[in-house]
Amino acid sequence: MNSFLTKYTYFDNDFGTNNRAWHPALMAVKAVETLNASIVMPYLVNTDFKNEIKSQGNLVETRKVGSFTAQSKGTTDDVVIQDATAEYITVPLDQYIYTSFIIADADMSMSVANLLDKYLTPAVKSLADRIDRMLLCQLWQFRAYQTGKIGGPSGSDDTRTDVTETGKVLSDNLVPEAGRNLVVTNEVFMRMQRIAQYISAEKIADGGTAIKDAVIARRDGFDI
Repeated sequence: MNSFLTKYTYFDNDFGTNNRAWHPALMAVKAVETLNASIVMPYLVNTDFKNEIKSQGNLVETRKVGSFTAQSKGTTDDVVIQDATAEYITVPLDQYIYTSFIIADADMSMSVANLLDKYLTPAVKSLADRIDRMLLCQLWQFRAYQTGKIGGPSGSDDTRTDVTETGKVLSDNLVPEAGRNLVVTNEVFMRMQRIAQYISAEKIADGGTAIKDAVIARRDGFDI
């Protein structure tokens, strides 16, 4: 992909040649590449239906984790057969997101790299932001399972408590421990940077990565 893009970065729009900066095929490829690199939430939700071919307005279904109960069996007891069932959750494909803009003739005289940086990348990132916000807003469907309080935590102690309580709620609802992710706001992230258990190298044994890269990494059962 990078070598393909570099091939065009030296060409300007000559107005009389085919070496035009405005190259729709290249722009489309770069747009998809930028979108995949910018979105967060679509990678964190269950998409076991992703290989299905559907159109806008169609419905797809995903499944909630099922549960079983272990039984004790005596020598002559019959085996109790449990139903292997899973709750299906319907997901409507009812959102159509777009960002539209016009490139003037003067701007089309720029190189491809300039067009990508000035217009395409910001436009695609606006799509990524909208997609993430739409998925995050679905959390209101799950208010019965919420933890914390309106307005978020007010201090470092509250922040850690909210994180651990969230882990308990997930465990109570049979969410697998592997692959749990916690998406936080800038305010909460700032508070986490003040909690020694999250950033102190001698407590988390990460070689100082949390301090160097300003990331929390995996703490309290979450990738943060």
